[in-house]
Amino acid sequence: MTSTEIKGAPILESTDLKKHFAVRKGFFQRVTGQVQAVDGVSLSVAPGETLGIVGESGCGKSTVGRMLTRLLDPTAGEVRLRGVNVADVQEDNLRRDVQIIFQDPYSSLNPRMTAGEIVIEPLIIHKIGTPEERKARTEDLFRRVGLRASDISKLPSEFSGGQRQRIGIARALALNPSVIICDEPVSALDASIQAQVVNLLMDLQKELGIAYVFIAHDLSIVYHISHRVAVMYLGKIVELADRASLYSNPKHPYTQALLSAVPLPDPTRERGERTLLEGDLPSPVNPPSGCRFHTRCPVAVSRCKTDVPEFRDAGKGHMVACHLA
Repeated sequence: MTSTEIKGAPILESTDLKKHFAVRKGFFQRVTGQVQAVDGVSLSVAPGETLGIVGESGCGKSTVGRMLTRLLDPTAGEVRLRGVNVADVQEDNLRRDVQIIFQDPYSSLNPRMTAGEIVIEPLIIHKIGTPEERKARTEDLFRRVGLRASDISKLPSEFSGGQRQRIGIARALALNPSVIICDEPVSALDASIQAQVVNLLMDLQKELGIAYVFIAHDLSIVYHISHRVAVMYLGKIVELADRASLYSNPKHPYTQALLSAVPLPDPTRERGERTLLEGDLPSPVNPPSGCRFHTRCPVAVSRCKTDVPEFRDAGKGHMVACHLA
């Protein structure tokens, strides 16, 4: 499926989403600053679409995911589900429509509950079905994610990392959600298991029509699963485009640097000149003025230090925040 095949109004979208965390110091824990984890993120995902979000650790992508699920309340901005502000949606209804798969399959499952109890719990909480129907639903979910019915009675400690993540996927599917936030769901897994889990997610999307927000730092995986890709840097989206356009013609220097670092599967293929970024990611407590990337940008000019770049359309829906794009 290509990005041009995704049609319809957005099912989940955010507008100017911000999340600032207070920095407290001293015996009286006085507020001395604000960590600008997310600072003005606007995005949308359509039914059946996968929107990838990539960026370095600490750029705010996981915080965005948690605000989309209302696990975190935004400092400013809003999240809308089918056009309705999620702050006005009853939490039970939101949980039925929007679910999350967490990054660490070892800490996201209750070690005292069996795999079956973990998956059936959402059905019990939301009072869906009879005990017999819930059991049948759980067995069906285990089958869908590639587990056996005999695994239902096992504890999480009896599973491998990939199998635990499959349990997490089954739990997210239990309520038939329309959107699943995938918060780096394969980063803690071996490479071969990563491919299996990603292919499982894609098969489930084709079968059930689920929309994904897929958060990751591995651009190869994001290319494989996403229809559109948003690139985040220090709390802001710096580039957003369909997969083919972004990977073949990246317009922001940060995106170019990220793509130049992706390993090539063919060792005989020549790589173009690699873009090396100097320095570390600036502190989100005191982000740089102007373009936040100018302190590490190899092509920055004086204007980049003072003027915040407009997030604009560079052609055919390819959005970029760069004065030089």
